[in-house]
Amino acid sequence: MLSQKSKNFQELILNSRAHKECNLPFVLYQKPNEKLVKGIFSLNSSINYTSSFSEEGFVFSPFDDDKAILLTSDETSEVPYERKETRQRTTIIPFEENKTEHLQLVNKAIATIKKGVLKKVVVSRKIEVETKKNEFVLFQDLLDTYPNALKYLWFHPKVGMWIGATPETLLKIEKESFNTTSLAGTLPVVESESPVWTKKEIEEQQLVTDYILAKVSKKLIDVKTTPATTIKAGKLWHLKSTITGALKKEIGLDEIIKTIHPTPAICGVPKEASKKFLLTNEGYDREFYTGFLGEINLGSVSQSHLFVNLRCMKLMDKKATIFIGGGITKESDAEKEWNETQHKSKTMLNLL
Repeated sequence: MLSQKSKNFQELILNSRAHKECNLPFVLYQKPNEKLVKGIFSLNSSINYTSSFSEEGFVFSPFDDDKAILLTSDETSEVPYERKETRQRTTIIPFEENKTEHLQLVNKAIATIKKGVLKKVVVSRKIEVETKKNEFVLFQDLLDTYPNALKYLWFHPKVGMWIGATPETLLKIEKESFNTTSLAGTLPVVESESPVWTKKEIEEQQLVTDYILAKVSKKLIDVKTTPATTIKAGKLWHLKSTITGALKKEIGLDEIIKTIHPTPAICGVPKEASKKFLLTNEGYDREFYTGFLGEINLGSVSQSHLFVNLRCMKLMDKKATIFIGGGITKESDAEKEWNETQHKSKTMLNLL
């Protein structure tokens, strides 16, 4: 018997377990710097898609598809969650397999950029590891560890289980108010040291900002952007700018999503040429990694808040598939780019 409402976090987890055992879709999530954990539960196992984004619910969209999976709110719960102090974790030594292949991919990307075909492209790789850790324990670990990210656990019996903690907003719309972020550049956090950004990271982040501004300026009124600032996401530093404005009356949610996604922060510049390079050369299907997810048309003011699906894992048969990538420009060095993906992989590996 599935419960109709969860009164606390423990009941929310029990309800989620029951849905999984009954092969029914659900998503648990907590938005950045919020205390409430929300659950949306579907009462049938069919896959519902949206391309209009006019419905109410939670969407989960792949990197390379114009259809997003939609979970409608047949049953919803909101419960408070108090973060627990996380213990010092043993630092995992990242995996070295497939290094040669990734270096070759990065060097091919650099060569393509130097030919003038691309300005930037974001190449990625995946690693598979065994895990004995329960997905609900992993989700609670994310809640305790990453307050500034969207933490989520998403399940559909016809698709699988995904989990992640992403710091990057794709867009936020409340009435006509529009907000998006330009996030690029990565450095590992070193205790008691401030990050020192190189020309490569600064130019990479500016490319993302300029491209998004050029795309959204025709859809918005009163466009503004903030200077790039340093933010911390777990054990990594990033450069971030915020872009705001008001949506023109004739612009719908579907149009603005198609305008922005995939952003240069997860694909490249120019978008179509970068996407073609990735689909031809990466050698694997990203699936929902670097897609997007989040609420659409929910609440009294019909708010939509979508996030880029970074720092994520696919869980299946006691194996976790972890996805990591990095932005390549003409200033890139293949060995340094490999090391950056190694640092990024620790976010998920340390949880396992």
